[in-house]
This record gives sequence, structure tokens and C-alpha cells, in this order.
Amino acid sequence: MNTIFNTGVSGMIANQKKLDKTAHNIANVNTVGYKPEKAVFDSLVYTNMDVNAGNGEMAGHGVRQSQNRISFRQGTLTATGNPLDFAIAGEGFFAVEKDGAVEYTRKGSFSMSLENYRTYLVTEDGARVLDRYGRYVTVDLNYETGLPDYEQVKDSIGIFNFDNPYALDRAGSGRWLASAASGAAAPVYFSDAADIRSGYLEASAVDIGEEMVGLIEAQRAFQLSARIVQTADEIEQIVNNLR
Repeated sequence: MNTIFNTGVSGMIANQKKLDKTAHNIANVNTVGYKPEKAVFDSLVYTNMDVNAGNGEMAGHGVRQSQNRISFRQGTLTATGNPLDFAIAGEGFFAVEKDGAVEYTRKGSFSMSLENYRTYLVTEDGARVLDRYGRYVTVDLNYETGLPDYEQVKDSIGIFNFDNPYALDRAGSGRWLASAASGAAAPVYFSDAADIRSGYLEASAVDIGEEMVGLIEAQRAFQLSARIVQTADEIEQIVNNLR
């Protein structure tokens, strides 16, 4: 009977985590450059139903969430008309430096910051955008118009990719950190698999229809797991009454 309780409880815990992930994805449906997370499940250990039967029938002991898998599918590129908004068409990440740490993001909503008579391309929280060589991207003036040379800025921004981007660690604010499993960041050249679009931002990659289906699945699975625990408790009461 304890096996039934444990199986039902493990299902409730796993599906609660899936509900948490789904709620987080839906909450970020309007977050620029956001990539949704998916909960991946694994079955738990199996044991013989009758320990005295040798190679008898195996019984499972529930489910667990084994990992969170990030979906890096391309979000819709939305025109903004702002020349300091950039989007990556294809694979890769922008690199920004914040407090000495290099982080990677798909969010290309940048602005300019004047420091020590030089103008740098920065993020909303002041992190400096890097070029493909890891240097700060600076904004020069077009001597003919007297305006910032936006084309030069676009050509200076670096794009980076990883051997295993699914192993990146989330850092918050739509950014990721390199890990041992992801490998080191490598620059991507525009002639390869990515290009930068000026005046565009990448919308969230969350698919509301898909998330709602996942929400219903997780809700029903949670309810059924709770029902299993309730039924096991009722059977336990009947057995105790028979005694």
C-alpha cells in the first residue's frame, strides 16, 4: 500500500513542477527574446512485486522531473522602427558584460551610454554589448549626417553560439551563462547560420496554444495522482476496519 501512496505523491510533485513551468512560460508571453522551458519526466525505480518470486512481475514506483529543457526555436521578428533594436535571425546569442561577468541573450533592446567621451552600446540595465572579439561595441558618428552610424553599430555586434546551448545556465533578465556542459562561446559569422536585423526585436517564443494544452495535461495528471492517494487511503481504512 505504501507503494501506491508514494506513486501518487510523486505524480503530484512532478506535475506541480510542470504547472510551475507552464505558468512561468505563459507569464513571459510578452517578454522580448524569452525562450520557454519544458519539464522532462522519467519513471522511477522498478522492483519485483513479490520478492520471493525471483524474476517476477516488475512494479514501477512513480515519476520524477529529470530536467528542464529550453526550447530555442526562433521567435517572431517584430519591427520597432528603433535603429538600436536588434534581432538575430537564426541561431546564436548577443554577448553582454555586467559586473565583470559575460552573459548571453537573445534580447537586443539596446541604447547608448556616454562614458569618458566615448559612446558605448549598452542594455537597459547598463551592461555593455560585446563584439565578436569580446571588446565593447562603441557608437561612432556619421560625419556626413552628424548622427550615430547605425550601420557600423550593426556590423560591430558579435553573435556567439555553443556546442550545447541547452546546457546554458539561466541568469535572469532573459540571459544565460556558459557552463562546463554547454562549452565555451564561439563567434558566429554572418555568412554562416545567423544574421542581425536592425530595427527589429525577437518576440517571445512561447506558443500559447501549446502551453494551454500542457496546462490541461498537467492539471488532469495532478488531479488523477491526488485521486490515487485518496483511493489508497480509502482502501487502507477498509483493511484496518476488517482487522
